[in-house]
This record gives sequence, structure tokens and C-alpha cells, in this order.
Amino acid sequence: EEVYEDGAFTGHTPKAELSITAYTLDGAKPQERPVTFAFNGGPGSSSVWLHLGLLGPRRVVMGDVGALLPPPYALADNTESLLAVSDLVFIDPVSTGWSRAVKGGKPAPYHGYQGDLDSVGELIRLWTSRNGRWMSPKLLVGESYGTLRAAALDVAALAEVAPTAVGGPAARRAPSLGIGVPTLIGDIVTEARALENSLHLRQPA
Repeated sequence: EEVYEDGAFTGHTPKAELSITAYTLDGAKPQERPVTFAFNGGPGSSSVWLHLGLLGPRRVVMGDVGALLPPPYALADNTESLLAVSDLVFIDPVSTGWSRAVKGGKPAPYHGYQGDLDSVGELIRLWTSRNGRWMSPKLLVGESYGTLRAAALDVAALAEVAPTAVGGPAARRAPSLGIGVPTLIGDIVTEARALENSLHLRQPA
């Protein structure tokens, strides 16, 4: 949170700590290598389901629908991971995974629509800045409530570019995310192939 004293900016006060798991390709050109920000829904769910169930480089082996295996479950390489064509950043919103409000802070403001949107958007902005990825193609992947979050983040990003087209002057208050190509996906294999083709990337052997 920005802090002002007598109208003068004095710095920032941390309000929450958000955890992520990121996979990036060493040596890739930032302007060519996409980055995908992924989160589950709930609200109130960590990103472990997309991470270990669909998108990540390893997945939990649980069997198929109607033929689930008993625990303990094993891990296996995920041949359908989106990592083949995009860096991955899995985000845990406040009060999920390792993300928490700071000591003495209240988590409730982050559990509503706008608080959740602002905190996740700020995390994306900070990660993008700190890792020099503003020129990278960016995508959003959401599951369940995460699709609503992704769509809202899309609108927030567009509001910085064309505020009158997405809600008028009030939309100008939305955080600047720099999201160039948000997407909601249902079929990860189809989407990965479409992304690979559109960016003229080759999947590693």
C-alpha cells in the first residue's frame, strides 16, 4: 500500500505476502518467449490443481475418471505441459497456498472481488517488472472462478490502453498489468498447439 504524509509519498507498507511457483527457460529471448500466469478458482483455492494436475512439468498420477487410483499418488513427467511453449507462473491468491496477510493484517479485504483482483494484478505487474518481461507475450489461464478473475484482469489491462472503451473514467483506476494476449482455456493441448503455431515456436524433442 502506498503511504502519504502531508500529501507527500513516503514509501510502501506491505499488506500481504503472495507466493508463486515459476518455471522459466534459461537463455530465451524475453520478447519471443511467452509467459502464462495461472490460477485456480474458488475463490479460495491455491494453484496446486493447475500446477500438478494440468499445466506444470510434472503431474500427479491419479488415474482416470471412474477409475481413480488409491493414494499415495506418484509424480510423472507431464508430456502435455504448456512449458514447452511458454514460461509458467502459478499464483496463490491471499489465504491460499503460502499466501497470507502480513502479521497483524486482515485478510478479509482480499477475499472480495476487487481486493482479489487488485492483489493478483499487482503481483503480475511486480513479477513482470522484476524479471524484465514487459516485452513478452502474456497470457492468463484461469479455472472455475479463475476464469472470472482472468476476464477482469483483461478488462483492467485494457482500461489503461482505452479506458473509454471499457467503462469510462472509472476504469482508469484499474491496475496497469501490461497483459497483451489474455486467454481462458478449456483444452490445454489445443491451446498449446495454437500458441506454438501463432508464435512460430517448435516444441523441443
